[in-house]
Amino acid sequence: METFFSPYLILFALSFLAATLIPLGSEPYLIALSLKGEHPLLVLWLVATLGNTLGSMVTYWLGTYGKTKWMGLKEKHKIKYTPWIEKYGPFVGLLAWLPLIGDILALLMGLLKTPKRVSFLCFLIGKGIRYGLVIGFF
Repeated sequence: METFFSPYLILFALSFLAATLIPLGSEPYLIALSLKGEHPLLVLWLVATLGNTLGSMVTYWLGTYGKTKWMGLKEKHKIKYTPWIEKYGPFVGLLAWLPLIGDILALLMGLLKTPKRVSFLCFLIGKGIRYGLVIGFF
């Protein structure tokens, strides 16, 4: 019997928080769990992908409600990444998994009000591919 703080709950929380501007990484824990071999890889992939996607959606919603100052968004980031979002729209969400700029992209996507459903789907696809590659590599 697993405790309340099961590996899945911890993985979900780490993945969720890693998709916000909190400087965390979920990959080391995911890799450790996958190498242990005690948990189905598909379930680990699903938990990490869902947690990270939902974390990006929270960042997106913060941007939607104009909380960019609170999130520490700098003017240089707006200037640099806004043209990407204006050109490619929610499809920029496919890159929201990138270190350093992924959270900024999600925040700006919310600020620029890209379509929510397509943004969610792009977050999900990009993050799913990333976690799939992480699990597959190890």
